[in-house]
Amino acid sequence: MEFSSSGDDEEEELQPQHNLDEEEVAMDIEGARSCGQTTVVPYADRGLRSLLSLGGRAPGPARLLAIPAFEQRRGAFGAGTRRVRIVCLSDTHMKHAFLTPFMPQGDDHILLHAGDFTSLGRVEHALEFNEWLGTLHYRHKFIISGNHERVCGDVRSHSRYAGLLTNGTYVTHGCVTLEEFGGLTIFLSSWEKKHRDNTSAEPELFPWDHPRLFPGEEKNESESENERESDGGGRRGVDVLVTHLPPRGVLDTVRLVKHRGSARLRDRVAQIRPTVHVFGHVHRGGVEASNGTTFINAANPGTNGPIVFDYYY
Repeated sequence: MEFSSSGDDEEEELQPQHNLDEEEVAMDIEGARSCGQTTVVPYADRGLRSLLSLGGRAPGPARLLAIPAFEQRRGAFGAGTRRVRIVCLSDTHMKHAFLTPFMPQGDDHILLHAGDFTSLGRVEHALEFNEWLGTLHYRHKFIISGNHERVCGDVRSHSRYAGLLTNGTYVTHGCVTLEEFGGLTIFLSSWEKKHRDNTSAEPELFPWDHPRLFPGEEKNESESENERESDGGGRRGVDVLVTHLPPRGVLDTVRLVKHRGSARLRDRVAQIRPTVHVFGHVHRGGVEASNGTTFINAANPGTNGPIVFDYYY
């Protein structure tokens, strides 16, 4: 498989902001080669040689790749010819303006931000981020909160963020189904501090610990046999999952040693098997694929480019 850049040689190049370590890039390319069902091919758009950053570095020509399609295990999009382009960000920490030149936009584009859009969770930070959102041209802009929004600063509550981010859609915890894009299902879950549930033997829970929070995972007991047959024997599940925290063991290491992801989230993702899981929190960035799911760590605090993929329907 070729990983060289594409496009006209005379096309203006966007230069990286940091030097790239050739050994690290080579390691990342080898990792991309072993992505299982993921198709990785060169891609060019708006002067970018491609859009999937390698090596956790700033965007630059010939150091980026794109994933124009993910193989669909549910079959809903397998024969599709139309596509929606999804731009993934996380942990921008008030450096969002740096990313604008690297972000493809359009009527058939969706922006996903996986949290930590502020540095300290202040009202003025949220308002500045919202003003920036208003300058972007996307069909949908979905945002969740990260730990910096929920633990620091003077906002903290989900309802206040929903009121402040008027130029996008702030999601606390829930599913959106986009019929205009073939019923694309995106499940988003904002950062939550652990809370105690006295009715459960498990003393501390995150939102994804509860059994019925992901669509398509369980059947309604009253559902008729005809209804079950009409949907192909099972409801369509989650196409794209967005959380702030990574699953444990997936693109979640700090200094290549300490894992910062959630073991419970890892187990839940293994159960529901979304096609794509977008997250951040750990500022390393990158893409991995396993067990039918492609994992995207979209963290880019002014150092990595946005990660972009196309979803066909």
